[in-house]
Amino acid sequence: GATGPFLVCFPADGDARLWHYEAGAWADVSWQEIDGSGTPVPGGLSPSDHPGLVCARTMTLSPWVLALEKLATTTAISSVPDEDPVYGTAFDIGVSVSPSAATGTVELREGDIVVGSCSLSGGACAATIAGLAVGVHHISAGYLADGTYRAGSTPSDSVVTVDPAPTTMHVDASRHRQVHGKPIRFAIAIEPLIGVATPEGVVTLRDGGLHAKVLGSCTLELGLCSIRTKRLTIGRHLVVGIYPTTTNHLGSTGTAVVRIRRR
Repeated sequence: GATGPFLVCFPADGDARLWHYEAGAWADVSWQEIDGSGTPVPGGLSPSDHPGLVCARTMTLSPWVLALEKLATTTAISSVPDEDPVYGTAFDIGVSVSPSAATGTVELREGDIVVGSCSLSGGACAATIAGLAVGVHHISAGYLADGTYRAGSTPSDSVVTVDPAPTTMHVDASRHRQVHGKPIRFAIAIEPLIGVATPEGVVTLRDGGLHAKVLGSCTLELGLCSIRTKRLTIGRHLVVGIYPTTTNHLGSTGTAVVRIRRR
C-alpha cells in the first residue's frame, strides 16, 4: 500500500474524522488540525473544538480509512432505595456510565422533567431526588456526553414509589377544669413523623370517640388550627381530634381530657 499522509475532516456536526496510513501500517492516531495551507499541525484536539469547520483539503487520500467519532456509551441506573421513600424526604438514585472514563453530567428525568442530576467520577454518581409527589414514578437516566463520549440514556425506566408520610397529633385544652357554658379552646398541631412537608387538611373534634358528637372542625394552616366550643356537658370528657388521611399524609388522632363542673 501507499504511504498515506493525513486528511482531517471536521464536519459541521462536530464528529471529527482522521485518516492516516504510513509505512504500510496504521500509525498511532491523534487529533490533528489543518492550517490554511493544508499542512497537518499537531494539536490534541477534540471534535467539539471545531463544530463549524468545513472538511479541509489535504494531500493524497489513501484507500485505507479510519473514522474517529465520539465513542458510544452505556448508561444504567445502578441503585434505587431499598424501601419506598416517604413524601417530604430526599433519597439517592445511583447511575453508572460505561466506559468509566466518561466524564460530565447525568440527568435523572421523569418523562421530560429533570428531577435530579450528578457529576460522573469513575463512571458513576448518585443524584439526590426530592419533592416527588405521592405515587408511582418512572425514572430514566440520561448521560449528556463530553468531548470524547457520546450521549446515552437508559434503555428502560426504574420505578420508584413514594408513600404518604405518617403524622402525629397533639390536642391541648386551654382549661382542663371548666365551668359549664363557658367556651374551651382546643389547640391542635399535626406534625409529620418522617419528612419535612407540612400536613394540610381538616381536623374534626369529637366528644368521646370516632363516632361521638362533633364539637367542631378547623382547617390546618402550617399544621396548626384551633376549635372553640361550649358543647361539653357537665362531667369528665375524653375529647378526640381526628385527622383523616390525605393525598400526602396518613391520618392520626390525638386526645385531651377535660372536666366540666356546674356553675
